Amino acid sequence: MKKIFVMGGAVALLCAGSMSALAADPPSWDFVSAEVILNGDLSVDGVPDDFDIDGYRVGVAKSFGDWFMIRASSDARQVDVGPVDVDLGAQQAGIGGHFPVALGAATLDFWGSVNYERVTFDGVVGDGPGIDLGVRARVMPALDIGATWKAFGDLEFTDTVDADYTGYELNAAYMVMPDVSILGSFSTYELDIDGGDTLDYENVFGLGVRFDY
Repeated sequence: MKKIFVMGGAVALLCAGSMSALAADPPSWDFVSAEVILNGDLSVDGVPDDFDIDGYRVGVAKSFGDWFMIRASSDARQVDVGPVDVDLGAQQAGIGGHFPVALGAATLDFWGSVNYERVTFDGVVGDGPGIDLGVRARVMPALDIGATWKAFGDLEFTDTVDADYTGYELNAAYMVMPDVSILGSFSTYELDIDGGDTLDYENVFGLGVRFDY
């Protein structure tokens, strides 16, 4: 329920900011990006302590016509569990559409994609289908903001072990020169292993750069 309120507040902020925007064009769907994961916490059911997360993420998107796009991302993260680090990885490739909606002088860009998801947890690989839903807006000529809800189910790690995933991300990009923006993100998500533990990835902050082309 808390996540629903956060997402609702983010969408309301997008709407309010967009009404006063000076530029009608939505953010570009032709970009490459790279981020460093500055901080994050991993909590596991039944374990009293949280573990620190760091790493990096890269992404790319390409539009086709006025409505369609493809997108992909890859991240590599490490969890500090004391004497050793546990490696986490995730790759995503998706195809989808975006639907700009004019609001006065501004435009909200609602979008969605269906994806192939691949997750690696300490050498164990799981994969399956997923979905992303989001909204983006240019609230100032140099500032883009966005919110994304992510989910996939039945991520198959073995013949007997599946997992479900839900989460959200808030992001902002500030243009410092034509087609170059400083990118910041905040995300939290949950990996629920069937018949096993629930892993909560919380307060994950990223900082990087986005290049539009």
